[in-house]
Amino acid sequence: MDLATAVRKGIENIGNFEGRSGRAEFWWFVLAVWVVEVILLMLINVIFGGGFLGNLLWFTVWVVGFLAYLSVGIRRLHDVNQSGWMVLLGLIPCIGTIILVIFWVQQGNPSDNQYGPPPATA
Repeated sequence: MDLATAVRKGIENIGNFEGRSGRAEFWWFVLAVWVVEVILLMLINVIFGGGFLGNLLWFTVWVVGFLAYLSVGIRRLHDVNQSGWMVLLGLIPCIGTIILVIFWVQQGNPSDNQYGPPPATA
């Protein structure tokens, strides 16, 4: 899966916590969201500074990014046959994030599981 396809699928599925996401889709989408967030937040800071509007825009970008990360992260956990609730491990400093990354880098289940059929690779 290429970057453009991963971003398109990720945007189509923001807020969708069901189904599965493959490794390429997950990592390409996370990279794209991270880059866009950094650029937007820097622009907001330069243009609006720390005023009310700047803070409101920061918060809006953060919420949309968080929702994007959360939805694709849960679908990625589903692909490795884990409950989406495992994403709460990220609340545990360091070790929780390490455990999540270990799940996210694993190869997905090649056959259907309780979360649906395997994601298309393209």
